[in-house]
This record gives sequence, C-alpha cells and structure tokens, in this order.
Amino acid sequence: MNAPAVRPDLHASAQLDAPSARQIAARLTQVKTSLVDPWGPVDKLFAAFPRAMRQIHLSRWPEGKVFSPPELDTEAAGAAKVLSVSEIQERLAELPAPEQLADAAQCIVRIATAPPNQNQTRLLVGLMVDSYPNGRPHAPDVYTEALILAAEGVPPTVVALACHEIVRTCKFLPAPAEFIEKLEEHRRRTSRPENIRQIGTMREVLLKALPLAETAERERQEERDRRFEADRLRREAKGTSGPTPEI
Repeated sequence: MNAPAVRPDLHASAQLDAPSARQIAARLTQVKTSLVDPWGPVDKLFAAFPRAMRQIHLSRWPEGKVFSPPELDTEAAGAAKVLSVSEIQERLAELPAPEQLADAAQCIVRIATAPPNQNQTRLLVGLMVDSYPNGRPHAPDVYTEALILAAEGVPPTVVALACHEIVRTCKFLPAPAEFIEKLEEHRRRTSRPENIRQIGTMREVLLKALPLAETAERERQEERDRRFEADRLRREAKGTSGPTPEI
C-alpha cells in the first residue's frame, strides 16, 4: 500500500522565508534614516505654510503668479494702507525665513527629480506588509504586487513617507485604493514650489510695506499732534481750558 502523499506546508515555508522581527526593525530604521528623516525639517516648515498661504489667499493672488518689481511696489503700497505696523510685523513673524524656504525648495527639487526605483519601492512596500504580522492579507504576494503597481512612477521618498505614516497610524493594512490615496497625499505635500515662491513674494511685499506703514503712522501721529496743539492754542486765546481732548 502506497504511503499517502505529504502535502507541503506552505504556511511553514512562508514563515521560514519571512524576515525576522529584528531584520524588519533594522530595515525600517535604515529606510527611516535615509528617506524619511531628511524630510522632517521641511515637513515642520510646511506646518507653518497654512498661515502663510492664508495671507496669500486674503491677498487674492492668482496661484503661482510671479510679480514684476512694479507690481510688488503696488502690492506693498496697498498692504501699507490696510495693515498697521504691528500687523505687518506679526505677519512677517509667521512666515518662514528665506533660508528655510531655500532649503525646502531644494528638498522638493531632489524629491521631484529622483527617478522611481522599483527595487526601493518593493523593499518599502514589503517592509510595510511585514510590519503587520497579525494582519497579513490572504494572498500576501498578490497584495504586495498590487501595492507595488499602485506606486509605479512614484519617487522613493513619497513611497517611504506614505508607508511610514501607514505603519505609524493604521491598525490594519490599507486596501490598494487607500494606499493610492496616501501616495497622492504625500506627493502633494512634497511638490509645492509655487507655494514656496509665493511665500517668498509675500515676505518681500511685507518688507517693502513695513517702512511705508511706519511712515504713514508717523505722519498720522504728527497730524494728531498738530491738531492737538492748534486746539490748545485756540483755547488759550479764548482764555479757556477745557478737558484735554483724546488723541
């Protein structure tokens, strides 16, 4: 009588081939150091962008508009008419410094010009999947290939940021459609050269507006002083001394 055929234990063989927890942690640390951490300072800088972009929105500038020097002077004169010196100073304090903007622009250029790398994408997606030992998909190879296909043409840093956020914030592996949404979110976050240019323009406009506003406030104060002095002289000429008028 023939012995029964022994069926291969696919789950056991998959476990043998799977990387250990220590290997996964080491690879995740390497990826974080090489692709995620360099983006950190720029990401913190972008956290300040909503305040800066709100200023641009209030100014009703067309998106991506590049101003000529005469247009900058016109914008500065308009800002000096509606903003006080303290308001201009507060808005300048909200804006990133020029060197920060330059660093952010260089980082964005590096990300945008980095060619897609399927090997890196495969490593990043594989590490993300391996980070969920208790929630692995029914067909890990098919699932992983679907995510790799979804990330086709995406720069490595964008893939790394998306995978890193998923590992940190999601209890379960994402569906391919959700993974694509994360990729698009981080692609948008890492491609804002027009915003950086306009924030630089806003700083330039406010710096031009500041002395104009200071001059306007000084002239208004001088006019109030002249009126006060003229009123005082009229009261003295009449021999009266009423209450000191408010300034």
